[in-house]
Amino acid sequence: MISALVDTGSDITVVGSELAKKMRWQIYPTKGPRVLTASEELLLITGEVRQPLFVGSRSLDEVPVYVSPD
Repeated sequence: MISALVDTGSDITVVGSELAKKMRWQIYPTKGPRVLTASEELLLITGEVRQPLFVGSRSLDEVPVYVSPD
């Protein structure tokens, strides 16, 4: 299990590629969304994982989580 900060203003979920590898998640190719950082730089999206997420006692099944080395 991983504890994480929930950004309620975000439209997508992103995880670092090192964490995805450490968790041994299957990374699938994706065209992914075009994502800009706060400094207006393009965020590199290299893949996608689908993992259930839990917020308190609520479960969100198979949420797309985009993988980035940034």
